[in-house]
Amino acid sequence: VPDTRPGSGRIPGLQDIWYELADTIKVTPVSVSASGWLPNAPEQTWTLRRGSQIDRTFLLFCELRKSGVDVDWGWQRSRNRGALAADVVALQAFDAPVLMVAGSRSIPIKLGDELDHFLDPLDRSGGLPMLSAKSGVEYLPVPNANEHAVDRVVHLSINENGDAEVEEEVVYTGIRAREIRSWRRSKDTDLENRVRGIVRGKFAQAEEIDWEFVGDVEDDRDRKQGLRMRYRVPELVDCRESLAVTKVPWLEFNGSSVSRESREFAMEWSEPTDNRVSVSWDTPPGWKLLSEPEVFEDDATGLAAVSAELNETDSGFRYSTEYLRSTLTVTPSEYTGFRELVERRSRLGSLYWLFTYR
Repeated sequence: VPDTRPGSGRIPGLQDIWYELADTIKVTPVSVSASGWLPNAPEQTWTLRRGSQIDRTFLLFCELRKSGVDVDWGWQRSRNRGALAADVVALQAFDAPVLMVAGSRSIPIKLGDELDHFLDPLDRSGGLPMLSAKSGVEYLPVPNANEHAVDRVVHLSINENGDAEVEEEVVYTGIRAREIRSWRRSKDTDLENRVRGIVRGKFAQAEEIDWEFVGDVEDDRDRKQGLRMRYRVPELVDCRESLAVTKVPWLEFNGSSVSRESREFAMEWSEPTDNRVSVSWDTPPGWKLLSEPEVFEDDATGLAAVSAELNETDSGFRYSTEYLRSTLTVTPSEYTGFRELVERRSRLGSLYWLFTYR
């Protein structure tokens, strides 16, 4: 019996079946009574190939039916095909296979290239229309923003020369954790190179790079994966006679998707998102923060919110910011306010931090 509790997405035996289908090549005969997408002739067979989504989905459909699972075939309309015409619905308008597992609530399954968690491809399809024989046209559930979160916590310890000892922990949730989970199947040398690439993408001069995984790869319910990195950055802060200045690259934010001056059509994304960054500084005695990115709290009603705050600590201060987008779309009438909000967040990463000391 499928586990249909909210947030579960677990079906006993499904993972074993899926790994078997994904890691081998098989030929499965298709009966004339089979439902779903069929070959041109009944005597044809389905050959599984790793890159064929329809083949893999159909074979999974057959295996689930054999196992006694109540599963139905459905079709989803891809996001790049535009909005569905509500008054004229045709099968040709839907192009991607989706399976629906019956229970206390229907669980849609959309298979992607990664095998770690079956809801990852579905998350990217949130809000899209789906067609099934039993329910007709319905819409795939929209994931919560906190299921697509990136939490970054950075601690800097600065000496009098501006050198920094850095501890950075970044945790990804949901679909954003997919890449980190897949890293665990890589060789140690490849993992070292990936992490060094992340660090040196920000600081080419970084030294003494060390790292470890954060999160339990076996706990898919939590769906959190991350990295904890420690490294040294010489002269992160440019120290002059009585002033010190630097930028903080961890606050950078790409707002290019809303950079147009005007918009005639609604903007749409694959999911809401929640991006949080916290940077704390341990500064030498006598250092005083003279200028930093702005402190504020703002929102575009019902669409997104952004905030930034500064707090003193025993050894320095902490600057935190959060960008939260809770909707899939922004209409033309809402665009201007939303664009200003995103651009305000983007500016935080481009401003200089200025210290004074004696």
